[in-house]
Amino acid sequence: MVFCLRGIVPMAFLHILAFLSGLTLVLGTLRSAVRTFVVPRSINDRVTRTIFQVSRWLFGLRLRCAHTYAARDGVMAFYAPVTLLCLPLVWVAVVSVGYTLMYWALGVASWQSGFTVSGSSLLTLGFATLNGFPTTLLTFSEATIGLLLVALLIAYLPTMYAAFSKREMAVTLLEVRAGSPPRRWSCYRDTTGSGMWRNSGSCGLAGRAGSPSSTRRTPRWRR
Repeated sequence: MVFCLRGIVPMAFLHILAFLSGLTLVLGTLRSAVRTFVVPRSINDRVTRTIFQVSRWLFGLRLRCAHTYAARDGVMAFYAPVTLLCLPLVWVAVVSVGYTLMYWALGVASWQSGFTVSGSSLLTLGFATLNGFPTTLLTFSEATIGLLLVALLIAYLPTMYAAFSKREMAVTLLEVRAGSPPRRWSCYRDTTGSGMWRNSGSCGLAGRAGSPSSTRRTPRWRR
């Protein structure tokens, strides 16, 4: 009796630990997706920051072969869009791993079977099913999460693209004065030559408070 309990108790503990670990991964992924795409204010999310840091490191490897400003600019132009598209892929992978742990904790025979059921449910393929109310409830919840992640990407991708386009427009307007690559003396020469230095401060960055003329003459990229 004691010998049997020694084998059952550790296995039951592993199942509970696996279920809690999988649930933590799923909830953490949903939290990251909401903080990144849904919350209107800027929030520093750890998962999203890690993905961008890894992507920046990979792009940094590619930059080693770019020796001119135009080549570096061409490489880094894809940094933000590619990383943004990688976000839902990472979220889907983490959710799949989390549900695999939970399926195994609820009695799925092997890790491979749990991963198969997880992928089938998350991608709404439906070719792998399980019997029993707890596992069926998990498959329904996973399919819902998969649809939500895809819907978030489709709904908020145009918004993110508009934000990137606005930034690129500001950079283009600044490039007219500062040059490409930017040089501060070019900006200084253009603004002083046009008289903007006296009205708007250094490169048009700071005008006198309450001055209508300086407000009107402030460059659009500064606004």
